Amino acid sequence: MKGLAWGVLLGGVAVAAAVGWLFWSQNSLQQRQLLALERQAAGVERLTRALGVPESGQPADPASAVARLGTTLELAQNWFAARAKLVAGKRNVSADDLDAALHLSCHGDQQIRDSAVQILGKLGGAAAEARLLEMVEESNNALSQLYALNPAQAEKIVGDWLKSGVNERMQAAVNALQLGRGRISKEMVGVILEAMKGMGGDTYGRNLRQSLGYILQNIRDPRVCPVMLELLQSETEEYQVRNFLNILLANAGRRELPLVLKAMQQMKGLERNTDVGNNALQYFGRIRDPRGTPAVMGFLKSSNDYYQRQAMQALARIGDPLAAPALAELAARKPNYVQELLNLVQDSGYPGLNVVDGKLQVVGETEMAKLLAERDELIRRLEAEEGKAGESAP
Repeated sequence: MKGLAWGVLLGGVAVAAAVGWLFWSQNSLQQRQLLALERQAAGVERLTRALGVPESGQPADPASAVARLGTTLELAQNWFAARAKLVAGKRNVSADDLDAALHLSCHGDQQIRDSAVQILGKLGGAAAEARLLEMVEESNNALSQLYALNPAQAEKIVGDWLKSGVNERMQAAVNALQLGRGRISKEMVGVILEAMKGMGGDTYGRNLRQSLGYILQNIRDPRVCPVMLELLQSETEEYQVRNFLNILLANAGRRELPLVLKAMQQMKGLERNTDVGNNALQYFGRIRDPRGTPAVMGFLKSSNDYYQRQAMQALARIGDPLAAPALAELAARKPNYVQELLNLVQDSGYPGLNVVDGKLQVVGETEMAKLLAERDELIRRLEAEEGKAGESAP
């Protein structure tokens, strides 16, 4: 009986010891977790105060503190997610936000630093810009945020990185330009064009060049056009040729028409590329230059109804008598186009065409010869003006 009692007693002691050890072990782990949190880089104390969490010491209930804190990373991300919404909406932005972001930009965890960079970019100001400038070497996103805030300050770095030949730096520079799109200086356009010409023909270089092309698409800078022509002439990938031609069309004016016509001759199977064909027809209609008429007339022969209609509208804007016979022939060949063509002719008073009994009719030879002579004189005058402009250009 005594043996049984001793056994029960010893068993109880063992169980108690095991429970105590587990409690101590768990408590010790929680203590270590808490201490590890407290030893995190500068800025954690500031962050935990903002959230109402004990900033230092060992609370009476370590498990509760650890549960409330979670990990520093989760805490910072949750705080930044909430703060980003407030900052984006320009509500409740204070010096404390900037202070916390500046502190956490020094944190040991890369994800937290990246989050801090995002907030600094949203907050702006001299202090944020200065810190972002310091961080460009350690955080690619810092350059993007700095460029969005102050393009002039970041342009030198962006330009150097574009020409560096280092993939990571070139990609960071492209990202910065994409974020700051619409605020690109004329000097930076020149840097981008030189960088595009110097990029390799591997997949990475092609992708970077394509991204830079999208940035240049709405710049409306004529310097873009000869570079795009040079690139597409040496390019074999159809999607890249299409990309370069679209960029050329978006930046071209009347003076760039010879480049556009030369570029289109390089492009085989144009009708398969709806975006290129549409952009080309819009361009010709926009500049209203009779020298572009033959290229537009080529679309009238397309089997694509969309192209035919777009070409009709472009020709109506140009008003070139050279296309009058082709439009009359199209009306005879496509009865469903007759009313549309009649409307275009009546609205624009198309030279070389008359409406007779609800049908399109080309004017007589004598009148057409006179119209074509006037057309030739207009082209000579345009070329002379462009020649003088070219001579006076710096």
